[in-house]
Amino acid sequence: MQWDTERSLKTQNLPGTCFERVSSVKYYEMLEALPPQAMVKNAFLVGEPTDHKNGVPVYECYFKELGHPECFRAGIMSEATFKSLLN
Repeated sequence: MQWDTERSLKTQNLPGTCFERVSSVKYYEMLEALPPQAMVKNAFLVGEPTDHKNGVPVYECYFKELGHPECFRAGIMSEATFKSLLN
């Protein structure tokens, strides 16, 4: 399954979503800090919740465009929202 991460995330208009370029060092630092809560190819949720919204944990999301050096932080989202982007 091909997932165009940036397009998928940007077209969702998710509350709290901001697209911030981060260094590859920051991307891998966040990836390796804890086991990811969820991960799909080049996108992951940091393994510990940043906050809770209506009792649901939300996580920082990071992604790296395949074949490109740019890395991004895509704000915070729930695991269910992250997984729904795959459909």
